[in-house]
Amino acid sequence: MKRSKICCVLNDYPHYRLPILSALDKKYDVDFFFGSSFENSLEVFDPTKLRGFKKVFRCTLLWKNFIWFHHILVLLRPSYTHYLLTGAPNYLANWIILVYGKIFRKRVILWTHGVKQLPSSVLGRLYLKSFYWLCSDALIYGDSVRDRMGQFGFQSEKLMSIHNSLDTDLQTELFHKMKHSTIYEKHFLNTDPVLVFIGRLQENKKIGILIEAVERILIGSIGVNLVLIGKNIMGVDLQNRIQNSKYNTRIWVYGETYNEENIAELLYNADVCVSPGVIGLTAIHALSYGVPVVTSNDMLNQMPESEAIIPNVTGNYFKENNIEDLCEKISYWATIGEEKRILLRKIARETVLKEWSVDYQMKVFHAVLDGNKFN
Repeated sequence: MKRSKICCVLNDYPHYRLPILSALDKKYDVDFFFGSSFENSLEVFDPTKLRGFKKVFRCTLLWKNFIWFHHILVLLRPSYTHYLLTGAPNYLANWIILVYGKIFRKRVILWTHGVKQLPSSVLGRLYLKSFYWLCSDALIYGDSVRDRMGQFGFQSEKLMSIHNSLDTDLQTELFHKMKHSTIYEKHFLNTDPVLVFIGRLQENKKIGILIEAVERILIGSIGVNLVLIGKNIMGVDLQNRIQNSKYNTRIWVYGETYNEENIAELLYNADVCVSPGVIGLTAIHALSYGVPVVTSNDMLNQMPESEAIIPNVTGNYFKENNIEDLCEKISYWATIGEEKRILLRKIARETVLKEWSVDYQMKVFHAVLDGNKFN
């Protein structure tokens, strides 16, 4: 049988993608091409770490948020049997490859967030349906979006959940080395439960609501501390908000770090991870170290990784923007006791390894690239 030759064309190369792309690089014959990552503020990895790395394209922003990769004809080679694309229809290179694949019978696979809502206009719906009709398979991050797309009339047989992952092997190794440390006792000078947020400190994470919830809880009978890990890109003066709080000594703005050993210690020793707005890979990061997760129940706007939370088992969803309900959920998980916490860690880890890991994602890639079915 002819060996597959895969052309992987992704919008950018954020650092969290390196483990899964490295796994693909080792298993398959892949040429990797990337966009220049000007759309977001995610940290990127060194693409030369991939054996199959070929090029980072220069990008130009065109009319109505359409994006063009310069010199893309290098992608249209007869030797490629499969194309793996970031499934964003505003990237014009994707349309060119989809049409090329349809004409020359190449398998073109979209790796994508999918479609949460159909546009109101007939033209908008036709635009999206045409995009997905052209592909061979669509790997969707979340189960709920995949199911919704089937209800919208997209071809269900093309849709498969691939979820998302971080550096599963490294986090597993660090988890098994973890022991209780006094990092929080030394900083806060108390032994009260610790709430943690890790990720980009941006507006849609609603950190202000989290700070208000901490203040309300502290007015009551439970003492808590809050740690914010990440880069502040909110566009608001978060530091000023904290300094004006009478509980500012209870809030630690740890800042940005990509050192996984530091992150492991910070998460493992926390009692609950809270993201009052949307939650993405923060959920997987916390669950990887056995920490329960609390986030908003606005599932239409939530990120797919929120699906990893098992309500009342590894975390909870609170009523959107309802601070009283948020306080109740935080207070429960901050005070569950050691016996429940041991069970929680076990189930959280099992959940990540089963469906939110590099191994799970590679099973999905095997299914679409090699035709290996799995349950």
